[in-house]
Amino acid sequence: MAALAEPGPLWGEAFQLPSTWLLVAVLTGAVASSWRSAVLWGSIALVAAVGVYYATLLETGIRAYYDTAQRAAMVWALVGLACAPPMALSGWALTHWQPGYGRGLMLSLLVGWLWCEAALIWLLWTGGSWIAAAAVIEACFATLLLVYAARRTGPFMASLGVSLVVALAASSFGLAIWRSIDCAAGKVCF
Repeated sequence: MAALAEPGPLWGEAFQLPSTWLLVAVLTGAVASSWRSAVLWGSIALVAAVGVYYATLLETGIRAYYDTAQRAAMVWALVGLACAPPMALSGWALTHWQPGYGRGLMLSLLVGWLWCEAALIWLLWTGGSWIAAAAVIEACFATLLLVYAARRTGPFMASLGVSLVVALAASSFGLAIWRSIDCAAGKVCF
């Protein structure tokens, strides 16, 4: 998330949000014909997106630390391989499962992350920029996604609770893990 503070064009800042990457796998899973193909193609799509992202940044000269771009691409591709299967399954469940507990709970991981990211963006970048407005839109989108997945009060409340737990966990220990990944990817860590 610290990448949002880096200089560069607006599209570069938007593509540095973790939710952008997760949604690649979710959307790929949503159009898959089976859960196995969702996992396979979601993983491939996410790793390909990471590769294209780093290649584009190197070609345009935006990336400030060229010497670590290959390492960063490999580290984030590995992170993508770990994150893609549950996200792709969430997308597949959204389009193939009936509304209710299963679909709502399956989407709770994604919704929790979106809420965590929106809260952090709001807290860190509320200087009236477009990023603060994006945080509000992201939180509303996540809530609507959960309403659509659950559709009834009982499943919604259960999914809401799980999403809040995911958001709290992601904001507490998830950021420490994120910083470790950024350090492994070659950013200066102190």
